[in-house]
Amino acid sequence: MGEIGKGGGEAGTVGEALKEGVRILGEAGVKEALRDAGLLLSEAASLPLYVILTERNLALPAGALARFRNAILRRAAGEPVQYITGKKEFMSLTFKIRPGVLVPRPETEILAEEAISILRERQPRVFTDGAGAEFTVVDVGTGSGAIGVSVAYYVPNVKVIATDLDHLALEVARENAVLHRVLERMTFLRGDLLDPVSSPVDMILANLPYIGEEEMNHLVREVRDFEPKTALLGGRTGVELIERLIDQAPSRLVQGGWLLLEVGRGQASRICSYVRGTNGLEVVRLLKDLTGIDRVLVIRKTGRGADVVE
Repeated sequence: MGEIGKGGGEAGTVGEALKEGVRILGEAGVKEALRDAGLLLSEAASLPLYVILTERNLALPAGALARFRNAILRRAAGEPVQYITGKKEFMSLTFKIRPGVLVPRPETEILAEEAISILRERQPRVFTDGAGAEFTVVDVGTGSGAIGVSVAYYVPNVKVIATDLDHLALEVARENAVLHRVLERMTFLRGDLLDPVSSPVDMILANLPYIGEEEMNHLVREVRDFEPKTALLGGRTGVELIERLIDQAPSRLVQGGWLLLEVGRGQASRICSYVRGTNGLEVVRLLKDLTGIDRVLVIRKTGRGADVVE
């Protein structure tokens, strides 16, 4: 593996550093070498990404090359870009990320967007005079807080309870709530699934671990070797945690309350069947991701037998 600035003189411009970074990442088998090198150079040089990609003759600021060299070597070893830069964009917001906390995925925005849409439809006055009913939402297994913070940010007069078993996750989620100025409307509770929640709420949101034991062995290196196993492994088949949450949900939801779940490839049918056997819950729609996979289940507490929409 090559090293930036070694053997060929110091790379003094954006273009020279970027070219060498792409080469090193390519040799390491990184698929999106140009994207990742651009993001890392943008962070190291404190320059916007569009400048990195268009102003190739721009001289690098002092110290940027050393920071970029370190970042490139970490990425070549498999470490995710988000852990190196310490941030990830989600719902057009920038979230702090640390090793040990799951990196938010683009497909999880489908769940957040649906939750925001449902809540906005049910409190229209909020957007005209600042009044309106106050809803309580639980973000189960909050991780970095990406879902819960986004909901609180985009929907006024909503209170969010964020739960997680992991101290670090709750710490990072709280930091993100402070960053986006929604801390006063968020509560952070340590515990398993809905155990910390004592009163019925209006909506439950969850992107729980849904990888099965066999699938864990086939994950890409940056996920398998760097992201927390506890945030990935959902049980022997991958759906065990989700099924436990479904069991808890009816007693924690108000009548007409909502449960939104992100699920993995091929899991929607099984989970729909499980909901069918859970008294008082009904799947009202399935939302697909950009690849056509059924990714989010929208479930409602109806107080009657469930007729699952498939």
